[in-house]
Amino acid sequence: MHVTVSQLLQTAFAMANGSYPSLADQWTAASYRVDSAMIGTMVFAKVQDLGRIDVLSRALEDDERERLASGQADLHATNNLALLSAAFIGGMYAVVRALRDREQRKMQGNIARVFPAPDLDRLLHDLELVRVPLEKFELQQERKLEGPLQMFAVPYVDGNDDVSTYDRADPHRALILPTASAL
Repeated sequence: MHVTVSQLLQTAFAMANGSYPSLADQWTAASYRVDSAMIGTMVFAKVQDLGRIDVLSRALEDDERERLASGQADLHATNNLALLSAAFIGGMYAVVRALRDREQRKMQGNIARVFPAPDLDRLLHDLELVRVPLEKFELQQERKLEGPLQMFAVPYVDGNDDVSTYDRADPHRALILPTASAL
């Protein structure tokens, strides 16, 4: 029997949903709440897709935890999880930013809002802190830097300081975040 990549992927999503059924339901409920604040955008589908990525990522984290407990690291699995995490962060940023912008316009027009603005601002800020280095390879709001910034890698490798300079004026600058499992 020939098994396709699509079939394997569908199976992975189904297995993850089986491990986290209440979380999948929470994402569905959240998707309709967000959609009620952004009527006519079909944003519920995007939020549900992000929920599917979240549920699959959690199942992959469970697998990774089991592998690490048995002493079997898998660099490819960790990389796949990082790939999904980056897609999740970027997608959530786009949804929250659009939602925040709509809610701000409602406030200006004295229209009832679905979400409190301070909560959206905090969430958007947190997502920006992670998203900008992941997707743009630069510091968030780097234009505000007054000069070069000394960067230190933590933990230190072999007890040596790993110091680099991030200079927004350098056309070859890049901020590449370390990728590691926090499990």
